Amino acid sequence: MNAPLRQFDFIGAEPERRRKSRADCPVPPRASAMLTMAAKAPCPAHVSDVSIHGCCVETAAEWLRPGRFVAITLADGAALESIVRWSGNGLAGLEWLRPIDTGSLASLD
Repeated sequence: MNAPLRQFDFIGAEPERRRKSRADCPVPPRASAMLTMAAKAPCPAHVSDVSIHGCCVETAAEWLRPGRFVAITLADGAALESIVRWSGNGLAGLEWLRPIDTGSLASLD
């Protein structure tokens, strides 16, 4: 038997699941970067919603799928290894393979 929907609070998006507040990270609202993956052509991306654990990217890369490993190269040339956690409609959520320190986020200017 299906549970009636009125028992659940589905108004708006999913409940907040972030481990760290985005306000803790001094990052511009949108920064440019390049996404790369083995055997795929590099693709430009706009990075937003950055934390020490990951970020959101907006890109035309159709090869981004959950579970794939990608590198994101920032404006200063530093490459961060990540895994795609979700994707759809030109957006993807990336999780860094190793949490980064907030000093590394300054390179997103």
